[in-house]
Amino acid sequence: MAGIYFHIPFCKQACIYCNFHFKAGKHDSMPMTKAMAKELRLRKRDFPHEKINTIYFGGGTPSLLQSNQIGELLQSVFENFEVSPLAEITLEANPDDLNPRKLKELKQLGINRLSIGIQTFNEDALKWMNRAHTPDQAINCVREAQQQGIENISVDLISGIPNLPTGYIRKDIEKALALSPKHLSCYSLTLEPGTSWERLIKLKNYAKPQEEQQASEFEETMKILAEKGWLHYEISNFALSEEWVSKHNSAYWQQEAYIGIGPSAHSFYNQTRSWNLNNHSHYLQALADGEQPPAEQEKIDNTTAFNEAIMTGFRTLYGVSINTLRSIHPNFTEKFLIQAQTDHRIELLSDRIKIKQNHFLFADGIASDYFVV
Repeated sequence: MAGIYFHIPFCKQACIYCNFHFKAGKHDSMPMTKAMAKELRLRKRDFPHEKINTIYFGGGTPSLLQSNQIGELLQSVFENFEVSPLAEITLEANPDDLNPRKLKELKQLGINRLSIGIQTFNEDALKWMNRAHTPDQAINCVREAQQQGIENISVDLISGIPNLPTGYIRKDIEKALALSPKHLSCYSLTLEPGTSWERLIKLKNYAKPQEEQQASEFEETMKILAEKGWLHYEISNFALSEEWVSKHNSAYWQQEAYIGIGPSAHSFYNQTRSWNLNNHSHYLQALADGEQPPAEQEKIDNTTAFNEAIMTGFRTLYGVSINTLRSIHPNFTEKFLIQAQTDHRIELLSDRIKIKQNHFLFADGIASDYFVV
C-alpha cells in the first residue's frame, strides 16, 4: 500500500483561493481526531495485510492540532498496520503554527518531512490571500525546523498572483532556495468555484487571474530551477535530487493504493475509489455509533483506469509504463503508440511514454488527446 492520508479539516481562517473542505477554528478538534483514529481501526478490516510506506497529514491545516493529537493518530496507525521503518511521515504546516517547542515535539513523534505553506514572501500578497503568517515567520520556521533536525522540508510557492510586479516569482524562488529546502511545490494560482475569491470578483471589481501571467511565471519557475539543477519530476513539483521526491504524492500519480481518513478524504484500493462525505456532524455521529462514516464509491473500469494512467503519468517526468497500459487495455495501447510516434510533444522510450518537458504546461490537454472515449 502506498500509504495513509489524514484529512485534518480545520484552519484558522479561509485563504481567498481555497475550496478544500475545512472548518474555521478547531473547537471540536479533539472529538474529530478521536473519531479519525476510530475510523482507521474500522478500515483495517478492508486492508488487513497491507504494509504502510507513507503517512501524510493534509488538510485543512494539520499544524493547528496539538502534538498529542497528531501522536494519537500516528499511534493508531502503528497499532493497526505494519509500518515500514523507513516510512515517509509528512505534516503540512503553516509558518505561524510552528515554533521550536512544537517542532521538537513533532520530531519526537516521528514526523520526518514538513510541507510548509509559505506561498510567497511578498507581504502585500499574503494579506491579499488572507494568509495568517508574515514573510519573517516563514523564514524563521524553516530555519527552526532545520535546527530541530527535520531535514526533509518542502516549501509551497504560488505563482500567478495578480497585481504583483513582474519578476516577483524569481525573488520568491531565490528567497526559498536561500533556506536550503529539499523540495519545492510551485503551484499556479487558479480561480476555483465556491471560493472567497470567486465571490469577491462577482460582488465588486476584484483582481482576476491572468492566463498569460500564469504561463510566463510557470515557464520562469521551470527555467530558474533547471539552471539550479533541480529535478522537475511532476508539473508542480521539484526536488533537489531523486532522494527528496515526495514518496506519498508519487504513489498517487502511480495509482498505488491508499486509505483516506477524515471528512471528505478519498481512498483508492482494488480498482475502487471512495470518498467520505464532507459533513463534520454526520462523520462524528457515525463513528460514535461504531459505524464507518457516510461515503460514496465508484468502481474504476478499464477505460477509466487507462485514461487515469495517462493523465497522471503524463504529469510526471517518468511518464507512463507501456506495460501498464497493455495490462489495462491492450488494443487501445497499440493505437495509442501509433498515434504517439508522430506527435512531436511526446517522447517514446522502449518501456515508457512521456511528455517532453518543454510541453509540461500543456500536459492535461495533451493527455486528453490520448483518452479512450
